[in-house]
Amino acid sequence: MTTLQINEVRSVKFVGGVQTFEVLVTCTNKGDLPDSGIFVQRILNTRNSLQDEFQRIATVADLDAYVSDRDEANREFSELWRSSNLKLTYNDIAVADQAVRILSDRINTLTNDWKIYQDSFDTIPEGVDYFFPTGDLTYIAEIKATYATQVAVYDAAQAKLLLDTEAYDDAIIALGVANTALTEWTAEQHKIQGGGSEHGVQPYYTFAQDHFDALRDDGAVINAAIDTFAAGLRDIILSPTGGGYLTRLTMNSAGYVSPGAVAIGKPVEVSAVPQGILHFFRDSTREWWISQPLSFSVGHVVTVDGGGTGTISDSGVVTTVDVPYKVLYDALLLAKTSFNTILSQASLDQDSIDIGATYCDGVGEYTGSIVGDKSDLVAISETAVEQATLAKLEAGTAVTAAYNAVISAYDTVKEVCPDWSPDPPLPPQP
Repeated sequence: MTTLQINEVRSVKFVGGVQTFEVLVTCTNKGDLPDSGIFVQRILNTRNSLQDEFQRIATVADLDAYVSDRDEANREFSELWRSSNLKLTYNDIAVADQAVRILSDRINTLTNDWKIYQDSFDTIPEGVDYFFPTGDLTYIAEIKATYATQVAVYDAAQAKLLLDTEAYDDAIIALGVANTALTEWTAEQHKIQGGGSEHGVQPYYTFAQDHFDALRDDGAVINAAIDTFAAGLRDIILSPTGGGYLTRLTMNSAGYVSPGAVAIGKPVEVSAVPQGILHFFRDSTREWWISQPLSFSVGHVVTVDGGGTGTISDSGVVTTVDVPYKVLYDALLLAKTSFNTILSQASLDQDSIDIGATYCDGVGEYTGSIVGDKSDLVAISETAVEQATLAKLEAGTAVTAAYNAVISAYDTVKEVCPDWSPDPPLPPQP
């Protein structure tokens, strides 16, 4: 059996400002039919084929009654002829869609009817002779019953395939809905947690927390340094020999190592012998300010507990600093008070941040739980799709097997009864 083939082009366009759904159908392979003219048209104007009116899909009788050449039909004064092309237009999509399905069903009916007509009904002009009896009537009844049973099994398999296909389609839709919900809620969670979004609050909380912690840690170091430096200055101011001044040492650049803030208030040593207390240093000029100096000379290598080291240069070994340190002492205490005020305000700000963070955490936990639920739903939907896919494949296999059984039963009857017309009719190949 050679398969009939058609080509359909379906589109939508505006015609006169009205939405129109257009279906163009062409029979591209006639299969076992006499020709490709399967669309019966009525000629309304012999000179204009565009005015022809579609009547129906051809029947077996139409294939013999009407020609497939319009000019020949005109010469024979026939109102009807068979065309291989068809154009249909509709204003309603539902009607257009249903029309396409009906068109396919009727073309399928034509090809099946023609096959039955050719295989078992049509006779040569002289007729066919039959001889009776044709065989065991009980056996014939049995194989016909087998055929009917196989058709019923096939119909049931087709119905199950339809249900399983619908279930598969529903599962695919449900998976799409679940994935969309998961994507949307993940985006919301991403906003709350930050992720580069201007809506994120978590990064700002983390940023504020880190900077407050750094401020608090730096405050501890600064306060300790101020306390140590101020205590040293106080000792100098109160010392009968201090005079309220410090001695400055200037170091060579070679081998110079900064003492660092941790060295403030610690002994400065020459050859491991303490010679004074370090109260201030300036790395840019490699200068150290020392109280209670004992003995320093050019070339001495001085060290301080904490890692600083330097070699005294010849640019002023013993130099007094002309700044009364009572003034500096008072300024340091004021700076400490001001810094502690700033730190206190930062602590209050941190309390406000903590309140916001608590709210943020609550919203984050809520969205996190929703994202978790949506992830679970996606997993369930994916499993459902897998199961529906397997069921659909199994149903399709069952339909093929059932149809093969129908054909086998049909052929068995035909071998015994060549003129037999199957009841129920032979179903179309799936």
